[in-house]
Amino acid sequence: MTRNTQRSRLTPARLVGLCTLAILAQSCSGGGGGGGSSDGGGGNSGKSYLAVSHADVYFGTRDVGSNTSQKLTLENQSADVYPILSIALDGPDAGEFDLTLKGDMPTLNPGEQFQVDLSFLPASAGPKQSAINIGHDIVVKANDTKNRAEQSYYEARKLERVREYDKSLAKYQDYIATQPETPNKQRASVRVPVLTESSRQGDSGVMHHYTRALAFRDIGRSEDAIQDLDTLLDQDDAGYMADDALYLKGYIYLADLKAYQDAYDTMLELRFRFPESSYYDTALYVEAIAQQEMGDVDLARELFDELRRRHTGLSIEMFNLEWPKDNYLSRLWFERGSQALAALDS
Repeated sequence: MTRNTQRSRLTPARLVGLCTLAILAQSCSGGGGGGGSSDGGGGNSGKSYLAVSHADVYFGTRDVGSNTSQKLTLENQSADVYPILSIALDGPDAGEFDLTLKGDMPTLNPGEQFQVDLSFLPASAGPKQSAINIGHDIVVKANDTKNRAEQSYYEARKLERVREYDKSLAKYQDYIATQPETPNKQRASVRVPVLTESSRQGDSGVMHHYTRALAFRDIGRSEDAIQDLDTLLDQDDAGYMADDALYLKGYIYLADLKAYQDAYDTMLELRFRFPESSYYDTALYVEAIAQQEMGDVDLARELFDELRRRHTGLSIEMFNLEWPKDNYLSRLWFERGSQALAALDS
């Protein structure tokens, strides 16, 4: 059994996390199938939220001497921190399976994932079975109520994946209402306005490409996210999701891939094609940042100045005085443009 660490205002305790995954395989005979998720004991008061992408893994029928692999994903679905201490095979046929980890044992923060390669290498005929035991510490950051509330995010994500968008939206809204403090709060907040628009407009058949792009970005697969967004734009380049897709694509180029020219080109396309888009100002701001990063300070200055002028309500040129329009967004963008210009001139 594993050691556990507690760092919180809760009553100190020795916390244990243990997750067991069944592996069933067969060489030279029939096999089966299964799926689901698994979590084990432990947690703040006896519950762990370490999830595994498959509760049971079936390799089916494989020849003796062959090598077949599957990927397993471990995910921390709590609001606590999970240092993974051990991932080990157990059981009568453990020697005919192999685990491969990239790097050291990870520490999973809330919402983080880690992949393990599991291989079946049958040395003899007949049914084979083993189990994976995963032990982890629990560094407590939240109480049981917060950990239970976190599950609403994962329920919403499951509904999103099967395209139950209205139900998914309701779950995301329920989750945000609990005032979470993990990175999943931002992920849910990004989805709510798009799913709300989908609820009003109806699914045009491309929403799954957008939500899948968000899911890819959540786990660091930015190039795959771009591919899904391109597919969305190819299938419905004038639909209500098109400006959302262009904005997300441009932002990924800027923030994740540091592909500044692609970010600039994408946001310029967004502004040209959708001049009434709610993303217009943000796109202009991203264009300016991209040009600044590429070293074109003059063009960056022009773009920041254009952003500020769009939100200027009163200007007295004689005294070089300007004030923003009297609304929140104009004050926000006027200030951002002014600060960016001041930074360029400093």
